[in-house]
Amino acid sequence: MKWEDEGILLASRPHGERNKIIDVFTPSQGRHLGMVKNVTTTKQSNLFEPGTQLKLVWKARLEEHLGVFSTEIIKSRTLILIKNKKALLGFNAIASLLLIFLPEREPFESIYYRTINLIDSIESKANWIADYIAWELLILSELGYGLDLSVCAVTGGNSNLTYVSPKTGRAVSKEAGKDWKHKLLPLPNFLLQNEKELTTEALKEGLTLTGYFLEKWVLSTLNRQALPDARHRFLNAIFS
Repeated sequence: MKWEDEGILLASRPHGERNKIIDVFTPSQGRHLGMVKNVTTTKQSNLFEPGTQLKLVWKARLEEHLGVFSTEIIKSRTLILIKNKKALLGFNAIASLLLIFLPEREPFESIYYRTINLIDSIESKANWIADYIAWELLILSELGYGLDLSVCAVTGGNSNLTYVSPKTGRAVSKEAGKDWKHKLLPLPNFLLQNEKELTTEALKEGLTLTGYFLEKWVLSTLNRQALPDARHRFLNAIFS
């Protein structure tokens, strides 16, 4: 068995004295584990820092085997991440969610390319946290738990969408939800239209919204009680 692809390194761990087990996320093979042999120098080891984008060749005698990777670096993001605490915590949150939510060896091509764009936006875009929230919405959608924020669940209209039903994940207009607003989740306007200026409150509402449905709808299928600590640390760094 053999395949070639690119991928982003999510995690690695030693395996014996000279080898590493790496967990990569690729567009055509999904999340995939494999061994890298004979990592003997510090320079070689530095290639396997989370966030590094790699060219990968995977070989194994049988498809179900762990297999062995040959790797070539495409892009290292180590310096970018370690220089910016929020960027590093943001990437750690991204990686931890992918490791938890994505089943092994199932392709999620749209998530892969959005993840690459998101990580690159950390160094180039001021409002990258809004992109992170949109990325969590994509995770929900690709796993079969997409929110419907396009029209009001009560009236069918698309104006003054202000809330989201915690039961259905559907938008609710301000008028339709006024008597139930204490039971509804706020819907920040930037998720409906592009906004250059984002308030701290709007970002909090966006992360609360995605976090609620990730916990309620996705974690329950995985027998987990809470989102990873890496996400909580990221949120604390943003809003502290």
